[in-house]
Amino acid sequence: MLGTHQVDNAAAAVRAAELALGARLSADLVSEALLGALNPGRFEIFPGTPLLVLDAMHTPDAAQRFCESVAKMPLPASRALVFAALSDKRLAELAEHLTALAGTVYVAPVANGRSADPEQVERVFLERGVVVRRAASIGEAIASAKQSVGPLGVVFVVGGVYTVAEARAHLV
Repeated sequence: MLGTHQVDNAAAAVRAAELALGARLSADLVSEALLGALNPGRFEIFPGTPLLVLDAMHTPDAAQRFCESVAKMPLPASRALVFAALSDKRLAELAEHLTALAGTVYVAPVANGRSADPEQVERVFLERGVVVRRAASIGEAIASAKQSVGPLGVVFVVGGVYTVAEARAHLV
């Protein structure tokens, strides 16, 4: 699992397991469990070109941690962001963190009745001086973002569980 925050998450999971079992776990057992752990949709690198990074983060804290992880990784300079979220998310705070990731943000609706209005999402990013393009779907946004960064770039697909699930369905 990628992302610097995963160390904290792993430690919390190990401690929770120890509390539930009422015993300390051996280092060998913890190592074996963590080596096999997967967390699809959380800083998930999707195969192909350009590089695609999917993350289901949907809170400002998760966005901050995601951006901190990106900053520590040797990722291409040509970047685009695909963003879609549900209407109950703190869009302004998410955008505040995410604007540093990419020169262009592609916004799209989530195929869910609770999707945030793409026009509202567009305004939130525009208020932060970001170039924004609107797409009719997450699949269309990904295609446009991939074309804009070229084969050596990176596209971040973020905004929530529904966003990543829809992106994965489109990419498979």
